[in-house]
Amino acid sequence: MFIVFIEVKMGEVILLHKLTPQQKQNFIARLLLVDLHLMEEQEGLTCELIKHHAKVWVDDGGINIKLTCSDYLVHRLGWSMDTIERCFNKTEPITIGIFCEQYKIAPAPHLLETTTDSCADISAQLHYPDPATFSKAFSKKYTVTPLQWRKKHLKGSS
Repeated sequence: MFIVFIEVKMGEVILLHKLTPQQKQNFIARLLLVDLHLMEEQEGLTCELIKHHAKVWVDDGGINIKLTCSDYLVHRLGWSMDTIERCFNKTEPITIGIFCEQYKIAPAPHLLETTTDSCADISAQLHYPDPATFSKAFSKKYTVTPLQWRKKHLKGSS
């Protein structure tokens, strides 16, 4: 059985078996480039899908429940964790766990600057189990405590 590749280009059909060796090589190279481009595009979309579901897990307070982000992603996407991590790491230089931590703490500075909510209230809004855990995560990310951040940014706005 022969498989004949064809390309339709501006209304003409090119039969691969009628091409010279150089033309065949060029044709196959173009096909591989198109395939590579589609694979890169798919990887980007896959990473965005993983990030979306990781954000949903964080937004739903998933960090405080028994189901880990990894377990949630495996269940939600129906893929193995190895596949999820491999896809994610092709476009992101961090782990999924760090991505979730960064996403979870990201609203904190804005809340500290624009509300009078206590650290305990902000901690609860961001689904931290207690204010101490929130303060530790905030200090790790921003190198100051939440109260120091608030004082610094309130003085800056006066």
